[in-house]
Amino acid sequence: MSNKINLPVSFFCFFLIFSLSAFFVSPRALASPYFPFSQISQGMVGLARTVFYGTEVESFSLEVLDVVEGRSIEESYFVVLVTDERVREMGGISQGMSGSPVFFEGQIAGALAYSWETKDNLIGVVTPIEAMLKLWEKDSSKGNPAAGVSPVPLFGGTTLVRGLGERSMAQIEEQFKAKGITTLPYYSRPLAEVPEMVELKPGSAIGVQLVSGDADIISVGTLTWREEDKFLALGHPFLHAGEVNYFLSSVYINFSLEGKDFPFKVGTPIRQEGVVRQDRAVGVAGRIGVVPPACQLDIRVEQGGESSSFSYKVVQGEDFLVDLIPQLVLDSLDRALDCQTSGSIKAILTFAGERFYLQDDFFWTSEVDIASLVMERIREVIRVVFKNPIEAVEVSSLEIDLQFYPSLQNAIIKTVDFPLEISRGEGFSGTVGFFLYRQGLQEFPLTLQLPSSFPLGEADLLVKPRVFAEQSPAPVLSTNLFAYLEQELSRLKEGGISFQVVPRGGTEEEVFTFYLPLPLMFQGQASQKVIVEE
Repeated sequence: MSNKINLPVSFFCFFLIFSLSAFFVSPRALASPYFPFSQISQGMVGLARTVFYGTEVESFSLEVLDVVEGRSIEESYFVVLVTDERVREMGGISQGMSGSPVFFEGQIAGALAYSWETKDNLIGVVTPIEAMLKLWEKDSSKGNPAAGVSPVPLFGGTTLVRGLGERSMAQIEEQFKAKGITTLPYYSRPLAEVPEMVELKPGSAIGVQLVSGDADIISVGTLTWREEDKFLALGHPFLHAGEVNYFLSSVYINFSLEGKDFPFKVGTPIRQEGVVRQDRAVGVAGRIGVVPPACQLDIRVEQGGESSSFSYKVVQGEDFLVDLIPQLVLDSLDRALDCQTSGSIKAILTFAGERFYLQDDFFWTSEVDIASLVMERIREVIRVVFKNPIEAVEVSSLEIDLQFYPSLQNAIIKTVDFPLEISRGEGFSGTVGFFLYRQGLQEFPLTLQLPSSFPLGEADLLVKPRVFAEQSPAPVLSTNLFAYLEQELSRLKEGGISFQVVPRGGTEEEVFTFYLPLPLMFQGQASQKVIVEE
């Protein structure tokens, strides 16, 4: 009888032990690609991967100096000493190596991401892979992988700019300096030396790109991990902007330079490979093979019968469009005009998207530097469009046509001559006389028509300049997007003349206003009395 009882008990115990052993087996025993942070200890030796030159991924050796466990995996990190002689000869860990995957026993443990501003550029901080994997879950990752030690990011520290002139480059530098990022100009290698495409894998050189085309704005880093079309990179934020649509580009590493604090890689973007969708505290993440949304920016500058064209792709995002497009306008004007000069410009802006279309024209003049003035005015225009309080605007293309006039196109209003008696609801004709810059007195014929509801009786016809009203008090908001844009953009116009017929003794709502967008900057004003009849 006892034998019948012991057999099933023994079988049950064996089953229980087998089940528990399977339950508590380490991740490595299950052939996981990830080396857990909990098993990293001081003195461990590992390898990391990056690109030193061209597109070839190479390994370099390192050793764990310390392990720091924070309140969460996002606040934990480990410190390594790079022991590879080649890295030592290059001056140490360089900006652009950020994201270099670190492996122990063939399993990825994290991304080399931070360092300190010390003379020893061989010491780096590694963000655990477990923290970065949360980016695929769209985790907000509020932690800092090197909290309390004030490390310096190895990637976001330097942004490379190609194709922009001195003035626009200086503007870009100021914008990125406020974000703690150094901006440097670079010149790409001849295209014959750059491969058409490369396979992106852990250790590959990548670029997070904000502008491409006739200019590139790109930061060079390293791809940390990839699973099918998903990827992780950097181990720390670029701009810490949350959900984004940066361009992911493959990069050809040209060389490394010795910087003020760190050496840094200089690379040439090869082609756009995908999209960066998350820019969080522990790194960036996105998809390979996905075409990111972009704004196609085309700028044409015409002067004296000649035309210059410039083409760019700018990442989608209100802040990026408002910050970057004006700099590209400035550079396009500087290149086309090839001088800093006074003058006048008629600008036509055409915004187009799947559910949005807007075209408007403006006229600006400057006695000092027309290109800088146009840059600031266009900044105001696109801020009105993209930062409007009614609804988000998605624009897939923006065309900016700029007609340059070398003269100041200034005029002084001298006379206004219309019939004394005019009928409402019917057209009436007259002339406006003005003194044109270096061309003498001119008369401009014009026909106006008052609405049939305009008050009868005496009124004043006033002709005055249309001026840029950037500092005017904001009017009551309209709930209709296009009504709001028309209202706000009209405040940003200058040039041309404004006609007002003001009924004597009437209200402000009864004033009739007509705007004539002449390519002239007016001064002075003139008026006359009229009698409005049926």
